Amino acid sequence: MSRQPVVASRTAAAFAVAVIVFVGLLPGAARAANFDVLVDCCSFSPAYLEIQQGDTVTWHWMDSIGFPHTATSGRTSAPADNPGALFDAPLNSASTTFAFQFNNAGNVPYFCRFHELDMKGTIVVRCANPDTSCRAGNVDTGGGGAPVDVLFVNGSAGTPPEREVIVTANTQVAITINKPPAGGTGLYVFWIAVREPCVGDATPAVLNTSAGMQAIGTSCFCLPVNNTVMPGSCPCSLYRELGRVSRSILGAPTAAALCVPHRVANPRAPTTFMTSFRPGIYAVLGAILDPNSASGPKPVSLTNTVVIVARP
Repeated sequence: MSRQPVVASRTAAAFAVAVIVFVGLLPGAARAANFDVLVDCCSFSPAYLEIQQGDTVTWHWMDSIGFPHTATSGRTSAPADNPGALFDAPLNSASTTFAFQFNNAGNVPYFCRFHELDMKGTIVVRCANPDTSCRAGNVDTGGGGAPVDVLFVNGSAGTPPEREVIVTANTQVAITINKPPAGGTGLYVFWIAVREPCVGDATPAVLNTSAGMQAIGTSCFCLPVNNTVMPGSCPCSLYRELGRVSRSILGAPTAAALCVPHRVANPRAPTTFMTSFRPGIYAVLGAILDPNSASGPKPVSLTNTVVIVARP
């Protein structure tokens, strides 16, 4: 996948050009870049940046009035949001710059402690090595063809292999799950990860059923219905910002109910529901009962994965 452009307005010529520096820290990444954010009263400019693993962001205090500010990771100062866990830097006349290198993919919201209501920003860290091999899913067409898409965002499954769909942040988005071509009950499990799949994320999806361990393919992230240790166990930490899941049996009666926070009793495809996304990048994926699936005795297939980029 080609590198995504930074979505930002260049407000000052002095900071218009990214300074390219070479690093050897990230496999497959020949170089990293530096991006600049101007800090004034009362805004971060740009307030939204898309960068890559290994890139550095430098905040510059340029307040003409002289107000102090901070760059503090987290959504708010509420203890539940864990403010300052990643960085918490003063920006004032005595400390005019702060630089931070982002090595982990994901969404990093931040704010100013002095002007929390007005001064917020988001750094979206894209994968240096994105994994597109796991995004097609394995829902059977019934005719021996390539896997069919059953999961759509605003009517689109994205263009292979990236399968990205661009949406407007904080506006309603339609997520649709269709039945597999072979029909069946349409019971599904579905969840949202708060970053895109990187190389190393793909993992075998295995269910512990009454008939023993059942492999159902390779998922872009660990399945919250995986329960290889015992029925109902959760083998992987989840991105718990959003979630939607069946309480019906997909391998074991309690696995899905225990592993995903928001439960909807017995959801069945076809279905469409509306939700919204804060600025950032997300991966939408799931599993669905599929009579033509090669896995048995409970035939479960992985849905295709759609990467959502929610921009202001």
